[in-house]
Amino acid sequence: MCQEDQVLLLFLFVAKAEYFGGSQPSDPVAVVAYLPEWRYEGANWETISEHTTHLLLFSLEMTAKGKIVALDRFPRKELYEQVRQATRKHGTALMICFGGNGRSEGFSAMTRKAKNRKRFVKDTVCCGDTECSCLYIEHESKECR
Repeated sequence: MCQEDQVLLLFLFVAKAEYFGGSQPSDPVAVVAYLPEWRYEGANWETISEHTTHLLLFSLEMTAKGKIVALDRFPRKELYEQVRQATRKHGTALMICFGGNGRSEGFSAMTRKAKNRKRFVKDTVCCGDTECSCLYIEHESKECR
């Protein structure tokens, strides 16, 4: 990961964590469920949320211009309501993943221009969910190696 990518990643994590809350530093262990979109329909959100501290939904993408794409990978409205109900009931932090598994192509280019970073940050308010705990960016890039 390039140094500027690390700085943006840290900034986003801190900014979102401060704005939305999240795990308390006194929590000794985080148990994170990392769930890809192809598992959403069969997931038991209640059980997952009951036995984890964090639920990470994998994975949206961003373009070089900072626009969020691949929204078809986000849970459909009715399913997302089930996710939120279960995570609220059990106090599970909900996180949204961007990139990873070949889905990070726009990240490096997006971080290079302030205009693009601003668009990305503005659009990442967890896709409109103000209760979302934070974002996770899984950056994979050949440009930084």
